[in-house]
Amino acid sequence: MMDMPAAIAKVTEKQDLTQAEMLDVMRLIMSGGATPAQIGGFLIGLRMKGETVGEITGAANVMRELQAWQPRCVQQEWQCRSARGGGREYYADP
Repeated sequence: MMDMPAAIAKVTEKQDLTQAEMLDVMRLIMSGGATPAQIGGFLIGLRMKGETVGEITGAANVMRELQAWQPRCVQQEWQCRSARGGGREYYADP
């Protein structure tokens, strides 16, 4: 498992992370296991190096894995908010 100091060192040395390494790093970030300074250093290093498809895919997979889903409406009068709806309101079909 990759920790934040190792991830920061790797991206600042312009080395690409594997998708598995990016999964580890993003899980640390998303779970609160990294400090704001570590997150900032990592993101700046990643941006300076240039993101790879594998790194972006790994990050997106973790965000999808950890997103909060809300149940859909099943009765006509209920009103729901969707995590994917950008704050828009959806109503059940009549």
